[in-house]
Amino acid sequence: MPLSDDNIDKLKISMSDRYDVAAKFLDLENLYHDKNLNKSGIRLPLNKPNVMTAILNIIIENIPEIEGMSLKNNILYDLNRFSEHVSRFANLKTLDLSDNKLNHLNYVDSFSKIEELQLKKNPVAESPSDLTYVSMVRKTFPNLLKLDGVILPPLISFDLGTTTELPPTLGNVFIVPEAKEIVIKFVNEYFGIFDSSDRQKLIGAYHENAVFSMSAFNRNDSNRRDNTQ
Repeated sequence: MPLSDDNIDKLKISMSDRYDVAAKFLDLENLYHDKNLNKSGIRLPLNKPNVMTAILNIIIENIPEIEGMSLKNNILYDLNRFSEHVSRFANLKTLDLSDNKLNHLNYVDSFSKIEELQLKKNPVAESPSDLTYVSMVRKTFPNLLKLDGVILPPLISFDLGTTTELPPTLGNVFIVPEAKEIVIKFVNEYFGIFDSSDRQKLIGAYHENAVFSMSAFNRNDSNRRDNTQ
């Protein structure tokens, strides 16, 4: 059920008080306990679709230039209704979703322009490792520069320019079948630990003076070899 006209008018006044014109930032933290609304006997839970819809319509009609928004501490379980309209906020780059009940990042495909995000104190932020957490969030927010107050390192990318056709793969060179089984077992166990959150278990696999060596050979030029140590 839509909010009454009287509630919408009072909500507009409250949102006006919460909007920083200079920073173009709207603070909707803990809206249910908004003092001005509560004095009028109004309590508006932001996690209710009719309340979220009313707020988004007010933003679209009155402050479409908004660049930052806080939805902190509003018991939000998902962003379905919010994401339906976020694409209309062309300049929205900062979003605070901390201290909610978000278990996933579904329904947020429209948040590609977000550069600064707060997600702490949400179940979705309780990842087994920081690396896994950051990677997961970056898949949804590809332009993210800062997460939970921490500046993120730049993404590693390779500008190949033109598409190059890779050479065909070659078969293995195992002469003794038993050797193949040993190598495959080692590789599976090694990279299983290497890709886990605890690589300390691999220390025993290295000699204290171990070094990394790689050789590359260009088959098109039998007279040239590149060796890197």
